[in-house]
Amino acid sequence: MAKSRETGLTLIELMTTLLVMAIVLGIGVPAFTNIMATNRMAATVNKLVATIHVARAEAVKRQANATLCASTDGATCNAAAGLRDGWIVFIDGVEPIAANGVVDGADVVLQAQGAIPDSITTFAVDPGVGLQYVSIAPTGFRQTIPGLPSVNNILMCDDRGDEDTGGGVAAGRRIFVSPVGRPQVYRMQAEVQAGPLGGC
Repeated sequence: MAKSRETGLTLIELMTTLLVMAIVLGIGVPAFTNIMATNRMAATVNKLVATIHVARAEAVKRQANATLCASTDGATCNAAAGLRDGWIVFIDGVEPIAANGVVDGADVVLQAQGAIPDSITTFAVDPGVGLQYVSIAPTGFRQTIPGLPSVNNILMCDDRGDEDTGGGVAAGRRIFVSPVGRPQVYRMQAEVQAGPLGGC
């Protein structure tokens, strides 16, 4: 008669497996959370930068003023809102009509973006700005709408603040729109903290 052999795990083997799993999860989950937060920040910054590039390209292509402004409805600029609430890009007058920061007349909305994720806890722009906008002239250069100071610097931070995410790269980001209309993203910790808006 053949003996039957029972298979299974001993209590020691089971406890060892659980200990190894706990260590792996303890190390992996925080790292994964940090990666997800960094990806959310990068995606939000990239959306805004891409939209500024669209405004510049359309201004040059159409030989018209193109304005990116804060919007909550995807159709009009809203001075009471901020870019964190959403934005639009629109043709803001064709020469000789000057940009005015208002969707009116023959102006056409080219692109709309909804609110940014709640995980971006700080979204700051230059002080003294009422309507949050970036306006691009037909030459492709940044311009200021008379009587409305424009946004030149944007600071985005999440709950990690000024944390170094590795290699001197900050958790937050700063965007500078140069006089020639090109956005530049600063991601190194020293560059984010040294900007005119301070650090996160």
